[in-house]
Amino acid sequence: MAAKKKTKAKSKRATSMPAAAVEEEAFPRGGGEALSHLEKRQVREQAERDFAKEQLQLGKRRQAQPMGAKKKRKTLKDKFAPLTGDEMLGGEDLSRVAGAVGTGSSMKYVELLSFRRLHVGMKLWGIVQEVSERDVGVSLPHGLRGFIPRTAASDLHATETDSSGRTGPSLRRLYTVGERIAVVVTALEDQYGRSKSSSPMRGKAKGKEKSDVMLQRKRRIQLSACASALNKAVSLSSIGKGMLITACIISEEDHGYEAALGVKSMRSFVPWKHLGIDEAEKDMSNETKLPLGKMVMLQVKAVDLGKKLVTLGRGRGNVSPMKIAVSESLGLALDTLVPGSLVNCTVQSLLSDGLVLSFLTYFTATVDHFHIPDSIPGYNWQKEFPKGTRVKARILYIDNERKRVGVTLKDAYVEDTPVAALPPVGTLYENAKVCRVDEDVGALVQLTNANKEAQTGGPTLVGYCHMSHLADHRVEKVGKAVKVGQRVKVRVIGPRDMDLLANVSMKESIISQNVISLSDCTAGSILECSVLNVQENGVTVQVTEGVRAFAPRLQLADVFLTRPETRFAKGAKVKARVLENDPIAKRLIVTFKKSLLSSKLPVLSSYEEAEVGVRTHGYVFKVEDNGLSVRFYNKVRAWIPLTEISAHQRKTRENFEQGQTVKCRVIRVNVQRRKMTCSLLSSEQAVRMCKRAVEGVSVGSIVSGMVSSKTARHLAIDVVKDVSTSETCRALLDPAQLSDDEQLCSKLFDALQPGDTLDELLVLDVDESRGLVRVSAKRMLIECSKRGAIPKSIGELKPGQVYGGFVSSVRPSLVFVHFLNRLAGAVPVQYLADEFVEDASLVFQVGRSIRAKLVAMPAEEERKVTLSLRPSESDTDASEWLRSHLKDAQFLEVLQKRNQSSSEDGELLGDKGPLAVGEVLSVEVTDIKDYGIICLIHKRQDLVGFVPHYHVSPKIPCVGDTGEAVVLDVNEAEGIVDVSFRKELIAAAKKPHPDIMSNKKRKSLSVNSKTSAMVQLVKENYMVLTLPTFGHQFVLAATRSFNYMIEGVHEKFEAGQHVKVVITAEPNEAWPHSYLVSIEDSSPRNAMNGEQRESRSVNKSTAKALVGQVLSGRVLSRTGLEMVVDLGGGVTGKVHVSELPMVENGDSPVLAFSEGQEVTCRVQRIVLEGQHTWVGILTMRPSQLHEKPKQPQEGEELPRYTIDVLKTGDMVTGYVESVSAEGVWVSLSPKLRGRVHPLDTSDSSEEVEALEDRFHSGECVKCRVLRVDMQKHAVDLSLRAADDKSWSNWTMDAQQSVIPAVGAVLCGRVAPIGKDLNGLSVQLSAHSFGRVHVTDLADRWPAHAIQRFQPGDMVKCVVLSVSSRSNKLQIDLSMRPSRGGCGGLLAQKASREEEREAELPLVEEISDREDLQPGQLVYGYVKHCSQKGCFVALGRNIDAMVGVSKLADKYMNKPEVAFPRGCRVYGKVLEIKADGKISLSLRDSDVFGKDKEGSRFKGLAQLAEGEVIRGTVLRVVDFGVFIAVDKTKATGLCHISQCVDEFLKDKQKLHSLYRKGQSVVAKVIEVDVKEGKLALGLKRSLFTEEELAQFVDEEDNDLEDPGDELMLDNEDEDSQHDLEMEEDIHGHQEVREPQQLDEEEDEDEPLQVVPMEEEKDVNDLQNGKAEGETLDATLDFGFDDHDAGEDDHDDGDDMVEEEGARSSRTKLKRQKQREKEAKEKAIVQREARIQSGEGDPESVDEYEKLCMASPDSSFIWIKYMAFLLSLSEVEQARRVAERALQTIGFREEGEKLNVWVALLNLENMHGTPPDEAVLAVFQRALTLTDPKKLHIALLGIYERGEQYDAATELWKSACRRFRTSCKIWLKQVRLMLIQKKGEQARRSVERGLEALPKRKHTKFVSQVGLLEYKIGSPERARSLFEGLVANFPKRTDLWSVYLDQEIKHGDQGVIRALFQRATNLDLSTRKMKFFFKRYLQYEQEHGDDTSVAAVKEAAMNFANERMNH
Repeated sequence: MAAKKKTKAKSKRATSMPAAAVEEEAFPRGGGEALSHLEKRQVREQAERDFAKEQLQLGKRRQAQPMGAKKKRKTLKDKFAPLTGDEMLGGEDLSRVAGAVGTGSSMKYVELLSFRRLHVGMKLWGIVQEVSERDVGVSLPHGLRGFIPRTAASDLHATETDSSGRTGPSLRRLYTVGERIAVVVTALEDQYGRSKSSSPMRGKAKGKEKSDVMLQRKRRIQLSACASALNKAVSLSSIGKGMLITACIISEEDHGYEAALGVKSMRSFVPWKHLGIDEAEKDMSNETKLPLGKMVMLQVKAVDLGKKLVTLGRGRGNVSPMKIAVSESLGLALDTLVPGSLVNCTVQSLLSDGLVLSFLTYFTATVDHFHIPDSIPGYNWQKEFPKGTRVKARILYIDNERKRVGVTLKDAYVEDTPVAALPPVGTLYENAKVCRVDEDVGALVQLTNANKEAQTGGPTLVGYCHMSHLADHRVEKVGKAVKVGQRVKVRVIGPRDMDLLANVSMKESIISQNVISLSDCTAGSILECSVLNVQENGVTVQVTEGVRAFAPRLQLADVFLTRPETRFAKGAKVKARVLENDPIAKRLIVTFKKSLLSSKLPVLSSYEEAEVGVRTHGYVFKVEDNGLSVRFYNKVRAWIPLTEISAHQRKTRENFEQGQTVKCRVIRVNVQRRKMTCSLLSSEQAVRMCKRAVEGVSVGSIVSGMVSSKTARHLAIDVVKDVSTSETCRALLDPAQLSDDEQLCSKLFDALQPGDTLDELLVLDVDESRGLVRVSAKRMLIECSKRGAIPKSIGELKPGQVYGGFVSSVRPSLVFVHFLNRLAGAVPVQYLADEFVEDASLVFQVGRSIRAKLVAMPAEEERKVTLSLRPSESDTDASEWLRSHLKDAQFLEVLQKRNQSSSEDGELLGDKGPLAVGEVLSVEVTDIKDYGIICLIHKRQDLVGFVPHYHVSPKIPCVGDTGEAVVLDVNEAEGIVDVSFRKELIAAAKKPHPDIMSNKKRKSLSVNSKTSAMVQLVKENYMVLTLPTFGHQFVLAATRSFNYMIEGVHEKFEAGQHVKVVITAEPNEAWPHSYLVSIEDSSPRNAMNGEQRESRSVNKSTAKALVGQVLSGRVLSRTGLEMVVDLGGGVTGKVHVSELPMVENGDSPVLAFSEGQEVTCRVQRIVLEGQHTWVGILTMRPSQLHEKPKQPQEGEELPRYTIDVLKTGDMVTGYVESVSAEGVWVSLSPKLRGRVHPLDTSDSSEEVEALEDRFHSGECVKCRVLRVDMQKHAVDLSLRAADDKSWSNWTMDAQQSVIPAVGAVLCGRVAPIGKDLNGLSVQLSAHSFGRVHVTDLADRWPAHAIQRFQPGDMVKCVVLSVSSRSNKLQIDLSMRPSRGGCGGLLAQKASREEEREAELPLVEEISDREDLQPGQLVYGYVKHCSQKGCFVALGRNIDAMVGVSKLADKYMNKPEVAFPRGCRVYGKVLEIKADGKISLSLRDSDVFGKDKEGSRFKGLAQLAEGEVIRGTVLRVVDFGVFIAVDKTKATGLCHISQCVDEFLKDKQKLHSLYRKGQSVVAKVIEVDVKEGKLALGLKRSLFTEEELAQFVDEEDNDLEDPGDELMLDNEDEDSQHDLEMEEDIHGHQEVREPQQLDEEEDEDEPLQVVPMEEEKDVNDLQNGKAEGETLDATLDFGFDDHDAGEDDHDDGDDMVEEEGARSSRTKLKRQKQREKEAKEKAIVQREARIQSGEGDPESVDEYEKLCMASPDSSFIWIKYMAFLLSLSEVEQARRVAERALQTIGFREEGEKLNVWVALLNLENMHGTPPDEAVLAVFQRALTLTDPKKLHIALLGIYERGEQYDAATELWKSACRRFRTSCKIWLKQVRLMLIQKKGEQARRSVERGLEALPKRKHTKFVSQVGLLEYKIGSPERARSLFEGLVANFPKRTDLWSVYLDQEIKHGDQGVIRALFQRATNLDLSTRKMKFFFKRYLQYEQEHGDDTSVAAVKEAAMNFANERMNH
């Protein structure tokens, strides 16, 4: 009967199988297995039953009935048991009853992992769930859980053999919860045990046993994370560069980490730089260091096979290896892959519950429905992943035995980002929604508590309920228990971290439980539990399923139990209270003490909950002689000292025992230090003790004390109550009570240490109940207490009286002030200040010292005291605050010296000598900043000296200068000393004090006396002043008081300002060298306004009456060039520096006068300034101060220079007015000034570069006049020709112009470089330019001489000759060092680098043709090269001609490319003709006698019939092809009959097969030496395979027969479409090589007038371009002729179009290309005519002529602007731009746009201010030119200037107008990437794709990819291009760009994998030929012979395959 049932069941299951499975079983294929899948499963189940039976028999526990058919059914479902307890370690959750059938496309469903499917050696990816010192718990995919024992956690732990301890690092240091790691299975433990069951068994037992027995399966998965286990299959030969590998950090070395790979005889090293760690700072930061033993995934950087060393590190650009996708490599295999690696996959097929993917070409992986990005139904994931979709995935597990790989597509795993936290265990969801039902397995639910479909504002939480947890009773079918969409109540019972799920239960018994996990058992909570067992050391109880607790022996009862088993019977229900809950250790400690169970007092489970005065229960943990150690909950401890136990009992051991319950009171707690003190005394006893402690201390008394302890909130002070007995009491001092200065409070608190003594403390309050005294160290409060000005009670208050207090609380409209004994008053908002205060909290701070005036007494029934803080009423004296501040600062300085001396081995800073205000010091200038000068003080090198701007001497010192300075202020706390270089202060400080002031003056400086003072230094709270009338005596003035602080003190007061002061205190010990003063008038500007009003009252007649009079006045102020004098009567005057007497030291005469000094002057005239103010123009020349002016004496005063008396060559003296990049402006007289060009300031290039640092305003200089322009009223001066010696380098020509003398060595600046590259133009002075020929640049000639120079380089030149041609001055110069010249710094550096690499040839100067002889070998530079030949410059005036046949031994298609302008050549002089013409040869055969490879050239006689040769096509005719044979001088003919194997009907086909310059391989058919004829053949049939293979690696070899071109007509439609697409992309019919996308349209290049990166100015840029280039190329705009319509018409991306549309678009592109070439050719010819003269124009007149000749050429106008900018004529360049806009015709929009952009560049660099100037020009241009191009151009300008904020705003405006423009969006992406804002750039790409039409997406994405490669993330770029080539696999241009960028990055693994993919594409022969050539070229450069041979073999296979088809 049983057999029948079994057969029936089998038949039923077989009929339920799919039809395909039945068919395969009926018709098995070869190689299949005999057993079906179902039969194998039954055999496996039977083996498991037999094994279980044997285990029972061995244990003598035989079951009554063996497992039958029903038992088998139960066993199948038992594998889906809930994941709790030990079963969670090896559960088979969610596994199918049958596995997946087949692989790849034949796979029916995804096979999930289960314990049964695991095997030893299998690799998995998991998440660390818990870490202990014994093992590490790991969550594995599909609900599995394993553990890593300590010995397998790291390679360092694998060697642990010491049984007594652990030698390796802590596991908690190596692993963190949530960390993702790769592991390998090392052991699987599957054991059966026997346990009691609370529910009846599903199978009936035989026999009469009363207890139900079931089998409990204990499964454990043991794992290993060691590198030796993970890399078991890795060998040295299989490791390649770029490979990801797991390593173990085993030691730290000097330059990195040594790591272990677990591979025998292999070492690995991880340098610091490959981890992104700066080696210089590696010891400073421990955050980036890796702990020893840490397992990390790294990338292989290099492999040294000889040393067997592998170098590891992070990815390129310090990218995490987790972000790097695995690439194909030679050693890549399934067993070398690492779980957790990122792979690029392609969807192969879709299953009902997942996907099948292919990756890395050879491997297949599966994705189950738990690891699809969104597993919630409603999201159609099948639609999102159609076949062929490319996705990124991460490997979950690798089954090497079954060749299975599982991957995940979860975004958090793929992007390696943190995942959302799963809900805690025990969380209840009352409204969860069933989303999916898996029959016989369980249900997927969406967790939510609201009546919504999903949670808002966060990730969707998902849980899975196993069928065993659907209900408390047994569920047969899941679909009957729950339905999709049903709302259910669930509780979380555990996490499934790897599946991002939570295990939930619908059992009512579990939902109603209060305790689910340890986290639910809080300290102090009462639990109901059952006794499990009683042990000797305690009792173990069961709280709930999976939660156990333990009660120690001392916690079983209030008394010690000798026999606990009598009280705690096994299984008894008991109540317990949680004492300690340690979730990390999974330990729960409870107590059964009734005293603790019934306690109603607060529970102390943390130190933060403890408050002083709280009473609670605890138990004695330890008994000591001096007190008790008490424990509360969660290990919170407290100490009860002996004094707090009892007033009389002193014996603790006799009265207390361990474990005893006590009730105590908290009296002190320190949260930071985790310390607490308690007391057993009652509150009444404590009060009596506290009263005795503070007895004798009264409020308001002045006491002294010593700091006893220090906490984070206050200082504990031992206050002396009685000096005679030294009795003390405890007091508290808050940090805010340490000083009247709020800023010093925190510093004093940090400086004070236990043991420090405070002499004066004011008792604020006495708390007798706590025995606590509060004191204050505020000096203001102490002084008020001494005077009785601080009240203790309301009775002491008097209306109108001012009292001292401090702020205790602040509200926006109310301030509370405290006095003594907690007496307080309120200050309403109207009484806060003299002006309105909007928010009091912004003005007053808690603890601030305050003077308060009592406004009104409180009424009898209320205690409200109203106060006023108005400074005018309560706080009029600011000096008292300053006194307190100085004393506290002095005390702080003493403390800091003490503290610092203890850290410096007892060295006291005071021994170095204190610094006093007014002391003169010796200092050295160390640095010059914008805000002042930094100095080194020789006396105190531990301090830094600072000199403000005002105190710098008239001559700005240089770094390294030494001198004297006077001390203004000393702040040793911050280490800064303010000093002054002012001479009057230094001179006054040097005088002895008796000499400074007479006794009479000293007596006048008494307290309350008034005087005038000068501000010297302004600090935040005080100012340093001097008294000019008292010998510059130093005084101090406060800028704030207790209630008032001057706002904007630095704006109201400044150095040099005069103020009225009142003396308030004389010097004493706190301020020994200064008086204290108060400012009489704190509004100095108001007083000055009064003076101005008085001066305005003077009328014109009164002022004119003063003209010519000699008057006395007082100096009011002075600058470097001018002095203001008060003449009295409201009249002021100004004296120019040239009208003052000369001084001998060369300084400005203004500095000889001081402010306030009496002077005598003569009024020359009066002028009106403003509307009412008359100012006199004065002179103080000695000759003019007499009643009758007389002749001045020599050297006494300057001549009065005028423009009409100055002549070229005159010597003049002037004063520096200003210094800028344009030069030095020198003031010669009040109305005349001259300019010194930067080059005319010195012959030293270093001094010219440091122009602004050499001169300061007012400096006296002597100059020579170079030029006088009467029309422009301009004078050019020179400083380097000021003396006779330097003047000898210059001479005067016939026009009286200054020109350089022959032989002079001068310093010059390289002018903009032209395109001819025949020399350099060097500016020698403001208007002198010279020419350096290319042969005179150096003695040793580099390969490219001109390229080593840049415009603006400083050089030294020797004048060779000066001549005049066509009224144009020509100066020939030389930079040869042999003549005394020298190149610029850049040229010198380049020369030194080249000399190190290879010795540069030393070339002698050739000045005459007589120096040359036929046959002589010479060097030269190419001047020009064309198809006819080449011209070479041998000397300054000597050129040679090289015919085209003499350029090289073989034919050259483009000689101008091989011999560009400016390159160095080496040739042989062939002939010197009578007319002076020189013939030269550059052929290797003539120069060296052999070719470059060293082979002699063959003749025709050396060629043999049948020889295979290489040649170059010379020309193609109708009857054949003429070929020049390489390495020979022979030329042969290949007849048309020998060209191809097929008959050519159309002879024109021959022209399409071969073209001029093409390299071909031919076979010699016949050689006729006599006739000189050579017959060749090109047919493929003439060659053998060996002969073809011999030339397969040559550059231009055709793998296929040229006749294959004829086969293109027969190719399929797709191939034709490919050719048309390429033709559409490249714009021409003949596809030679795919063009890069950025060459088609320079979207990523900035639009500008000047070069993109190097040049910053218009002149630097324009002249840096070549003369012969086209206009667009020269301006570098990036605009094509079709740019205007690019965004509307230019697609290039539409992949499917009609044939007619493709043809028309192709013609349109060709037409545009032809028009563009024609335009460029015309422009080149035009520019060649314009520039036919020698060199660039060098004067304004020449440019004017060019502009008149070509008025519509923007190129000429912009060159003109650049020339003017090089002369620093900014305004004139601006006018030229305006002229250009008016002159250029209205039809020339492109030309006008070029000028507009040039003008924008100019304003951006020279506008005032630049932002406004640029915007003004931009707004003008918007209405007159193309707005989109203008926006793009300005964006480029802002980008180069790093004006990112302006660029962002401009882009927003452009985006609104041109939202569908690809260029606009690319500009935004580039802008973000340049600023390193990668995430914002990604968002911009997404927004751009949404805005742009689809036809532009391909172009946009490709350009973004290029930007990412250049300035962004290569990984992101790679991802973009992968998407492009996946969508458009036949776009060879995309493949080409992709390959180019990867080759630049140099990752060989990625490059080879990409080449392999490209060469496996199904493309046309021509396209495939291109890829094979590139692949072969790459392997020849970077690979070895093996890789080269592999490429050749693949190419030959492809060629043969195409020929066969």
